[in-house]
Amino acid sequence: MLKNSTLTQLILLLLLAVAIPLLAWKVIPSLPSIRTAPEVYSGGTSYPISRQSFNRLDLDPEIRGLPLITNVQIVNVDSDRQQDILVCDAQRNAVSYFKKGGENWTEVQLVRDIPAPAHATLVDIES
Repeated sequence: MLKNSTLTQLILLLLLAVAIPLLAWKVIPSLPSIRTAPEVYSGGTSYPISRQSFNRLDLDPEIRGLPLITNVQIVNVDSDRQQDILVCDAQRNAVSYFKKGGENWTEVQLVRDIPAPAHATLVDIES
């Protein structure tokens, strides 16, 4: 059996083991900082106006619902000297690319039924 003084010390130790972390959790956020905090936002950066013009074009066929695009790359997929847009869509579980033909873009699916594609890399195995 424990003596009274040993039991008292044990209870005090257990109370301190609970009280010290709780007090630290409550008090530390309100303590003043030793140094000044770094400036997180500097007011932004100004960029010159882009020389590239952007026009909204329709996709053919029209896409239904919202895509969940996980990766986009501008590459020449079909070696026709025109840049295509390679896209991973986790919503439709597909990797496809968009090819410009005239004024419209046409989607060409490369891979279907692949669970949540996150990235695709275009490689030329024959070269």
